[in-house]
Amino acid sequence: QFPPENIQPTAFYLHENGELSADMPQNEAPDNYVYHPENPTPYIGGTQFNLWNAGKRDNRQIEKRDDVLIYTTAPLSTPMEIIGYVRLQVYVYTDVACADFYGRLCDVHPDGRSYNICDGLMRLSKKATTPLPDGTYCIEVDMWATAHHFKAGHRLRLQIASAAHPRWARNLCVDEPFLTCTDYQVAHQQVFHDADHPSALLLPMVGM
Repeated sequence: QFPPENIQPTAFYLHENGELSADMPQNEAPDNYVYHPENPTPYIGGTQFNLWNAGKRDNRQIEKRDDVLIYTTAPLSTPMEIIGYVRLQVYVYTDVACADFYGRLCDVHPDGRSYNICDGLMRLSKKATTPLPDGTYCIEVDMWATAHHFKAGHRLRLQIASAAHPRWARNLCVDEPFLTCTDYQVAHQQVFHDADHPSALLLPMVGM
């Protein structure tokens, strides 16, 4: 049976200073990054068999980019297993008409290597999506399904970006058909994590 019956959906909340934990956020400022369509965040590893660099790959070079936010837990004191569907519920703001938000879960080894597990992308169109009263958007990114065992001493890491090229075509951030569009806009993105905007990675943890 997939997922198993003993799954406990568990939220890991985003925090300032790149932290990821089970504690609810309080009064914290949003994180910001800039997405440039002419230099989209590249996609490495993953479930694309037609790409030469598919599969399990060290993500540290990607995580150094200015257009990638990372949130990491403290080292695990005991092993953890997840089996099922992974989702990212995140509160965002963008200054363009159309923007992508990409999430990736990684397993960080004690020596710093960061290996991809699963990921997904959601395309936000202001024309089709209603904002919250404060102007932010609450979106959900389907990061697909997985079954993974995190060893004690390892850490969980969430990446957030606005591209995963070429698996997903780059977003030009304009309200025009992408196939015929000849223009683009630079996007200024915000990711919120506070008491009113509790952005969280939702994991299907196996009950102990």
